[in-house]
Amino acid sequence: MTRKDNINYKLGRNNELLILRDAKAVKPKGNFILAKNSLLYRFDDLKSWRQTLNLPSRKEFVGSWRLDSNHDLEFVLRDSQTAQEGSVLKFKGEIIAVEADRLVFTFSSKKEDNVYKTQLIKLSGRWCSDKYNRLIFNVKRKTEDEDLIIFDGTWELNDNQRIIYRYEKEDLLRRTKIEKTLAFNGFWDMAGRNRLSYLLEKTENSVFSFKVQLENPPIIAREGAIKYRLGIGASGSRASDIKSIVLFGAWRVSKKSEITLEMEYEKSVFRSIVFLSSYYMTGKDKIMIRLKTKAGEDLDMGLVFERRFLSDERAVFLGFKKRGSEKMIEAGIRLPW
Repeated sequence: MTRKDNINYKLGRNNELLILRDAKAVKPKGNFILAKNSLLYRFDDLKSWRQTLNLPSRKEFVGSWRLDSNHDLEFVLRDSQTAQEGSVLKFKGEIIAVEADRLVFTFSSKKEDNVYKTQLIKLSGRWCSDKYNRLIFNVKRKTEDEDLIIFDGTWELNDNQRIIYRYEKEDLLRRTKIEKTLAFNGFWDMAGRNRLSYLLEKTENSVFSFKVQLENPPIIAREGAIKYRLGIGASGSRASDIKSIVLFGAWRVSKKSEITLEMEYEKSVFRSIVFLSSYYMTGKDKIMIRLKTKAGEDLDMGLVFERRFLSDERAVFLGFKKRGSEKMIEAGIRLPW
């Protein structure tokens, strides 16, 4: 094995780069940099020092990004030029931002004279979800491959109907765990039968698509809420969780035979989930509205208007019905009462 093949890399306890060769550790001067989501280290030391280890002016690491169980950012090496393929560069730090197309991580590394320097790792890509309803960040790479950074904790909705991801992070100095939260700004939509989507703001590429189940139909829509049940995490895993989420809003009926659920996210910030619809008479005192997605997919859901509630526009209830002998109303809602 050549001298070059004997070189390995790791991070010290203070996020400083260590170059290991023949059981000896060298701590070079320099900084980590990011170029199109690739990790590099730019050396500040003299050329003669680098030539001793046969190193270029900067080192590009080959590998993939991931999160560990403590939500520290890791880079898993798969560089054939090192003796230990699969070694991990673990950056101990904090996630400080989740943006529409970016994940931002910060860490501090110890320099000379006990001076610490803070650096940012800004990974670009897109957000999505997997079949376990977990939040995923796809890191865009130079090739067609993508690194999947999996957020293996649980998420919920805050008072503004936004997604909040919660996790615990261990403070190694104090040996305590601190609860952390990440907020994703976006808006809800109906993706299809038993699927809800959450579109992140300021992007067309980042969308969470969750597999859900409507809870306990019929739902009384006058309460302004639709409740769903979903599982988060792989079945049987430690992070597996069954949760309920509730979307609050007001039902509206347009002259174009569209039904909307108007949701308020923050004060004076409204967005509507738009449904296509067909109308059926279900009896003297009821009209049922069949709901479809904007693309025309039947959701197997219906809104039923009752005569005794029509004085209150909120008084409708949501339920599943069989078509049977229902009479379809072709254009608009006609109330013959």
